[in-house]
Amino acid sequence: HGGSTYPTATKLDDFANAACLDHFAAFDGIPYQRSKLYFTYLLPSVRSWADGDRTVVCVVETVGRPLTKTLQGAKL
Repeated sequence: HGGSTYPTATKLDDFANAACLDHFAAFDGIPYQRSKLYFTYLLPSVRSWADGDRTVVCVVETVGRPLTKTLQGAKL
């Protein structure tokens, strides 16, 4: 997403959900729909957007279990 105007929350959420979903299977090793893992994301703030930040960070997480190793390639 280019542009100098900070997008609406809906546009940012839609973009982040699609981007994280697209990258999930390559990261975990299986499609999101079959995984026991979840993802969330971090979006650029209004201030960082004004400074040119267009980075969305996808975060893979478990629910109810502590992490003891990386989730990359976990196929959970």
